Amino acid sequence: MTDFYVKTPDFDGARVLVYFKNLNTFMPAVATGKGLKVGEVPPNEKVRLIAVGRDGDDFYFAKTDFTIVKKAIVDVKMEKVSYDDMKKMFTISGYEK
Repeated sequence: MTDFYVKTPDFDGARVLVYFKNLNTFMPAVATGKGLKVGEVPPNEKVRLIAVGRDGDDFYFAKTDFTIVKKAIVDVKMEKVSYDDMKKMFTISGYEK
C-alpha cells in the first residue's frame, strides 16, 4: 500500500475525490500538513481524480485519469467553470443540492 498527495491551487475548501475504477468506489483526499492526501491505496491501481474548488464567486473543476505509483504527487490543473456548469455536473451525478 502507498500514499499519494494531490496539489491544487489554494482554493477556499477545495475537494478531491478519487474514483477506483476496478472497485467502483470513491475515496476522499484529506487535508494534512503536507497537502491533500489519499492514504493506504494499492499501487498500480487505475483511478480517476475529480477536484472542485471555489475562489470567491469563481468555480473550478478538474478531472484526470492516472495509475497510482508509490509516493506520487499529482499536480491538478483546474479550469474555471460557470456556476450553471458546476450545478449541471452535480445534477448529472445524482446530487440535487
